[in-house]
Formats: sequence, structure tokens, C-alpha cells
Amino acid sequence: MSDDADRDQRVLQLFIAGATYSQIAAAVEMESTQVHDVVCRELSSSGDRRSVLSNEAVAVYQERSEALFRAHWAPALRGDHKSAEICRKILEQQSRLFGSQDLAAAPKKGTALDELAARRAKA
Repeated sequence: MSDDADRDQRVLQLFIAGATYSQIAAAVEMESTQVHDVVCRELSSSGDRRSVLSNEAVAVYQERSEALFRAHWAPALRGDHKSAEICRKILEQQSRLFGSQDLAAAPKKGTALDELAARRAKA
């Protein structure tokens, strides 16, 4: 394996372990933008490896966003508007990531969810 390939593997390992681009850049003596390019290139490589790496990247992203959400949830509940907006954005991003953005849409007429919504409105 070449030096560049070894370095790229190290970058990816650090990324999967949860290191930030800045931390990775310092560890492998690269610029943060170069680290970003390596991560994107490695995650877009073909085959089963891409699937495994993509799943790991999603897990890292999810852990980071949940940590940020936890840090801002209590202040948001106390009325901190900036924290509330951060929480809203995180929830929106997670909704897009997991494909649940349509769950908040009005239920289709004649479905069980429509009936449930009608019963709730009467109560």
C-alpha cells in the first residue's frame, strides 16, 4: 500500500472514530479541506465497503448531532431562542436523513391516521 493510501486509511479510521476534520488534519499533517476531500472520496468508493463506511459515517453524524441536541434541549425549554432554533434545525436534519419529513404532513383522507386526527379534534 502506498503512503497516500495508508494516510487515507488513517484519515478514514479517525473519522469513523469520531474525530473532527481539524483533529484529523493535525494528526496526519494535512489541511482540513484535504481531510474533507479524502473522507468524501473514501465514502463514495464502490461496493460493500462503501455501505459499511456510509453506515459508520451516519452513526458518527447521529452521535454528534444527538450530543449537540442534548446540550441545547434544556436551555431551549427554559426559553433560550437560539438553543430552540438549533434543536429545531437538528430535528429537521434528522428528519431528512431518516426520510421521515413527510410524517408531519396532514394524513390522507380515509386513512386510519385521518380517522385518528378527526377523533383527536373532537376531544
